Amino acid sequence: MAVATRFCGRCGRPNPATAPFCGNCGNPLAGPPVAAVAAVAAPPVNYAAPPHNYPVAPRGTVPAASGKLPFILLAGGVALVIGLAVLFISIFALVRLASSPEQKPCLRNCGPQIGTRLPEPATYHSSQYGYDVDYESDWKAMTQEKDTLVVASNIGQLQVVGFKAGKSDAQQVADFAAGLPTASWQGVHAVGDIKGAHIGHVAGAGTLFEANFITSNGRALRVRFAVIAATRNGVSVVVLAVDPADTQNYVSGIPEGGRFDYVLSEFRWAGQQY
Repeated sequence: MAVATRFCGRCGRPNPATAPFCGNCGNPLAGPPVAAVAAVAAPPVNYAAPPHNYPVAPRGTVPAASGKLPFILLAGGVALVIGLAVLFISIFALVRLASSPEQKPCLRNCGPQIGTRLPEPATYHSSQYGYDVDYESDWKAMTQEKDTLVVASNIGQLQVVGFKAGKSDAQQVADFAAGLPTASWQGVHAVGDIKGAHIGHVAGAGTLFEANFITSNGRALRVRFAVIAATRNGVSVVVLAVDPADTQNYVSGIPEGGRFDYVLSEFRWAGQQY
């Protein structure tokens, strides 16, 4: 409810509207009374933040991340790594091929034709049949005739003999083995055929044998030897390669088999272009 009030112009004290003087300082009161407004208690203020009622996005409006893109990136990375690996291997193979001696393709049933490379080859030339044989320079040539080469290797022996063709390669092998002197070669027996037998790049026939070789002091030495024959342009060549037998460490039982095979691979027939 509003009550009329007069305020003192001197001290500012409120006085009843009918009072002629200020009840505090006695100053005469003048002017119309002022209606005072009764204080009304204000409602308590709630300072808590009102909840935010954000609108909820409808289902399906946000696009889901696709799983295909990571898979495509992974597959592309794997393909790139494989491609680089294949490229590196191909370059490495081409470099090795370019730095290796030229090899002719063999004809059939070919076995390994590259043995240990000869460091400093010596060469024998058959004046009768025109073929050439390269062998290691530290091997000792024991016989060099117009059609025959006999060389002492590091631990064994290599023989190369030329004939006029007239028999099959297999028959040449059998006859050569049967013709070995029995005083030095005892108990000769075949172990098995040699697959991919060749002389130079001419396919032939070959047999692996075992025997007891009687040395100059009368001691019997168990040996393994290969006899290989091949024919080209009316000339047959028979090769005998022998070493002390070692069947535990070598499949053929011939420790120098890789070196002998390299000599066979580098064999050059008369008139053959390389």
